[in-house]
Amino acid sequence: MRAIVLRGTSRVTRSLGFLVPLLVGSTAATAGSVIILVDDDALSGGDGASWATAFSFLQDALAFAADPDNDVTEIHVGQGLYLPDRDEATPQGTGVREATFQLVSGVALMGGYAGLGEPDPDDRDVTQNLTLLSGDLALDDGPGFANNNENAFQVVTGSGVDGTAVLDGFTITAGNANAIHVVDNGAGMNNDGGSPTVMRCTFVGNSAVTAGGGMYNADGTPVVIGCLFLGNVAGFGGGLANDIADSTVVGCRFIGNSASDAGGMLNVASSPVVTNCVFVDNTAGCEGGGMFSREDGSCPIVTNCTFTGNTATTGGGLRNAAFGDALVFNTILWGNTAAEGPEISLFFSSTISVAYSDVQGGQAAMAVDGTSSVTWLAGNIDADPAFVDTLGPDGNPGTGDENVRLTGGSPAVDAGHNWAVPADTTDIDGNGDPTELLPQDLDGNPRFAADGLERDPGCGIPVVVDMGAFELEGSPFDVRLGDIDGDGAVGIVDFLAVLAAWGRCVDGCCLEDLDLDNEVGIADFLLLLGNWT
Repeated sequence: MRAIVLRGTSRVTRSLGFLVPLLVGSTAATAGSVIILVDDDALSGGDGASWATAFSFLQDALAFAADPDNDVTEIHVGQGLYLPDRDEATPQGTGVREATFQLVSGVALMGGYAGLGEPDPDDRDVTQNLTLLSGDLALDDGPGFANNNENAFQVVTGSGVDGTAVLDGFTITAGNANAIHVVDNGAGMNNDGGSPTVMRCTFVGNSAVTAGGGMYNADGTPVVIGCLFLGNVAGFGGGLANDIADSTVVGCRFIGNSASDAGGMLNVASSPVVTNCVFVDNTAGCEGGGMFSREDGSCPIVTNCTFTGNTATTGGGLRNAAFGDALVFNTILWGNTAAEGPEISLFFSSTISVAYSDVQGGQAAMAVDGTSSVTWLAGNIDADPAFVDTLGPDGNPGTGDENVRLTGGSPAVDAGHNWAVPADTTDIDGNGDPTELLPQDLDGNPRFAADGLERDPGCGIPVVVDMGAFELEGSPFDVRLGDIDGDGAVGIVDFLAVLAAWGRCVDGCCLEDLDLDNEVGIADFLLLLGNWT
C-alpha cells in the first residue's frame, strides 16, 4: 500500500470552542489502496507519498486523485486552513470566486489528522485537529458576514459524484453563494446532481442568497451523518435544503440557522429520512423555523428528533404547505414559537401523521387550514419533556452548547415505539449489519435502553426507546423488528401472532403492525420473515 500527502496555507492556531463535539475515529484503508497526504505546513513540491513530502495544497491532491490511473482511494488532510483558490501554481490564490473543492467518486476526503510535525502525524481526532475548508479567499472576514463579498461561492462541491465520494471530518465555513440565478445555492456545500456521503462535518457561517446556506442537495440521494449545521443563512433552508433530493440525514444538529423560510431544513418535492437529529434555535422570517416541507413529493420521515426553540411566523417547529406531507415518530416538539402553529402548521392540501411523539399543546394547538389534515395516531403526549438545559452554560440560544437531553423524570423516557426506529442502513455502529434497528442515539449511546423506573408507556416488549434524539442511559436491550413476544428472537411464536392479528389494527399498541401503517398484512409478514432468527 502506497501513501501520498497534501498541504494548504497556514496551521489553525485557535480553536472554535463553540462547536458541538463530533465523533472521533479513523477509517481503515483497504488493501491495495493508494492514500495521499496533505498538510498546509508542508514544503512546496511534495508528491503526497508521506507526511514529509505531503502536498501543500488540497487542490493539488484532488487533481491527483481525479486521475483514475493513480488509484487514489483516500486523501488524509492534516489540521490547518485550506482555501479553494490556491494550489502549487498559485500559492497566493487567484481570488476566483468560482473556485471550489470538487469531490471525486471512489475517494474519501478525510480531515482531522495531526499532520506534519506532530508526534504521531497519523493520529486522527476530528474535534481536536481542526481542519478548515474556508471560502474566505482574502482572509478578512469579520463578524456577521462582514467583508465576505469576495468569498468563494461554494466551498465544497459534490455534484456528479456517487456515494463513494466521502467528505469526513472537516469544518466548512465562509461560503457566500450570492450570485442570483448563477451561483446562489449551497454556499458551504453544493450537491446538485450528486449523492456524496458526508460525515462528521461542521457547516458554520455560510450564506446563500437562495437555498441551502450550509448545504444544498438537488436531484440526488446524499447521506449526511453526524454533522453540525450552525449559524448558516439563506433565503430558503438556512442549514440544509433538499430540492428533489431524498437525502438520508442521521445524527445531525441544526442550531441557530436562519432563513426567510425553513430556518433549519427545507424540503421541496423531497422525502428525506431524518433520524436522531436536533433542531434548536433556528429562525424563519415566514414559514418553518425548524423544518419546512412543500410541494407534491415532499414527505420527510422524521424519527427520534427534537425540535425546540425554533421560531417562525407560521410553523415554529414544522411547517407543511402546498401538498407537503410528513411522518413524525418518537419526536419531541416543545418550546417552539410562532403566531400560528408554534409546533406544527399545515397549509394548502398538506398532511401530517404523528405517533408516539411529545407535542406541546397536542393536536388542538396545531394550525391546520381547511384543505389539510392530521392523522393523530397512538402514543402521543403533551407533557414537558424536562430537557437538561435549553440555553446551555453560556445562557444564550443558538450558540451550540444547548443541552436538550432528557432528565430522569422526563415523561418522554421509554415512551416511544420500538418499531418506529428505522433500520441502520448507514451501518452507523460499523458492525456490518444494515438491517438491524438503528442501535445508537445522537450521543452514540445505546438507542434501546430501559431506565428501570417501570413506566414504559410506549409500545414494545419491553418498551425501551425514548422520544427525542437522546436516550436516557439505562440497561441496554437487543431489540429486533418482529420480536413481538420479547424473547430476544424472531420465530414461530411471533409468526403466529402476526397471523392471529391479521387485518385492521384497532389496538393503540399493535405490535404485529411492524410497518406502522395501522394494518397487519403481507408487508408485516415479509418484514417478520426478513428478520427471522
